[in-house]
Parts: sequence; structure tokens; C-alpha cells
Amino acid sequence: TMQTYPEIVAVGHLCMDKLHICERMPQENTSAHILSYTQQPGGTACQAAVAACRLGATAGYLSPLGDDEVGRSLYEGCVEEGLDMSLCRVDPGVVTHFTNVIVNAQRNTRTFLSYHGKFAPINFGEAERDYISHAKILHLDNTRNDNALAAARIAKEHHVLVSLDGSSTDPDIRRNWELAELADVVIAGEKFPWKLTGIEDRRAAMLEVGKRLHAKIFLMTVGGSGCILYSNGTLIDYPAYKIAPVDTTGAGDAFHGAFLFGLLHGFDLDYNIRFSSAVGALSCMAVGGRAGLPDHAQTLRFMQEHPFG
Repeated sequence: TMQTYPEIVAVGHLCMDKLHICERMPQENTSAHILSYTQQPGGTACQAAVAACRLGATAGYLSPLGDDEVGRSLYEGCVEEGLDMSLCRVDPGVVTHFTNVIVNAQRNTRTFLSYHGKFAPINFGEAERDYISHAKILHLDNTRNDNALAAARIAKEHHVLVSLDGSSTDPDIRRNWELAELADVVIAGEKFPWKLTGIEDRRAAMLEVGKRLHAKIFLMTVGGSGCILYSNGTLIDYPAYKIAPVDTTGAGDAFHGAFLFGLLHGFDLDYNIRFSSAVGALSCMAVGGRAGLPDHAQTLRFMQEHPFG
């Protein structure tokens, strides 16, 4: 059979979020009751790929998993979502990434205890290079800069658009810059420009980063306040849809996936920001990072029914 290649290839984080809703945050050496428990897949790059799939794009995931219960569950969940997992390596004996999210019901705070799987770097052999070179978009996060940089270089060689989710950062600031400067599209969280520049004022930091990037599109998402676009040395503010969120986990990833879908379909920038904001808003209407991700029809209906901003 002819090999079919996905439009989007994601390299980066996939983990299991174990959400413990607790009556209160326990002190050390004491206990607290869990009122309710749920687990759902989380993780930046992979969640964005799933969001794009739900909208109708094709996507594949290219980062390793362990052969434990969490790894198997994550793998099956991705296959169910239609993600191509044919090159996802399964490492025997490695514990897969997971995060315990402790939600204090009294104060609605979230405390994260994360375990990052100790995987060897991805070996980008002929099959992996072929896979990336046939994609339209490579989507990265910087949870593992070695993997992300290697993948980005292959994409650049083959004129594949490189998209970066600027959320987590490497302790080595130079490596963050190196990756960001390879990207064509950078959609960052609020802390990313500050981490790169040391400038605490987020707008000033964003201007500084914007000057150095080669990206065609540089956006910063600011949660319920919407997002900010860097455009030729100026910043343009976009509002958010006004909703009553149930859970904002993964809203940024939903925005990224939608934005990639918009790029594949040639949406103009203003419309793509509005469309991606709608997908981000809809993702907040359910608990966890994956349950609330909408399809294309739901998104368009939401946009018709809700004024933007």
C-alpha cells in the first residue's frame, strides 16, 4: 500500500493527568480526602495534534512512550482520536510521563506533581526523516529541546512549516532561543518572553523577542484576556470569548491545534485567531484537556452564537 503521511507531525509532550479534587491541600505528614478523581491525557504538543484531528486535520505523533499501563492507555487514546502512531516508539521498562494535579476545592488552586519519563533521545532515522519531510506542519514544544531541535532542522531542510508552542522552557536560555529562531509560527504562553529575556513586563518582553525571531507569526496567549499579536514592532490585542469556564486545562493546546488547522486551510490571520479562540473557549466547557475539544461544526456554531470580545 502507498504510505499516507499526516499533514501535521507533533514532537513533544504527552502525559497522563491524574486529577485529584481534594477537600483541602494537606500539610506534610497529614492526609486529606479526595472528593473525586479523574484521569485524562494531557501534554502540550500531542493535545494540539488531537485538537487539530477533531477539527478534521490529519496528524501523527512522534515521541516515545513506556510499555506500562499509562503508556498503553495514552497510545490507545491517541489511536481512538485518529492520530497516526506508526512511528511512536514504545520503550520497555520506562515509566511513562504522568502528572498528579491536586485541586484544592476550597480555594480552587492547582498544584502539579510531574514525573517526566526518562527516555533516550529520539533517533531520527530514515523513516522519521521521511515522515517529517512529507508533513505540511511540524508542531513542537520545548519539553525536550534535543528532540525538538533535531526535528526542526529536518523540517527546515525540507521546507516544512515549523510551529512552536512556547510554554515550558529549557534551563539553558540559549537553547530556547535556538529553537524559537527556527520556528515559522510561535504561539507562546505569558511566561515565555519573560523567561527568554529576563524582562518582567510581558509586553516589553514580547517586543524584545519579536525583534529577534524569524517567525512569520508570533502570538502570545493570555488566557481569559485573549491573545496578543506581534506585528512589525507593534503589539495588537485580540479579545477572548466571554464564557463561564468549567476547567481551563489545555485551552492553550486547543488554541494551537485550531491555529494549525487554520493554517492548513489558508484562513486569514484575523479569522484564524477568532476561530482558534473559539476552540480554546469550547475546550474550557469540560473537565480536563481533551474532553471538551470541539469539531469543526460545533466551532462554527459557537462563533455564530457568541460575539467575539
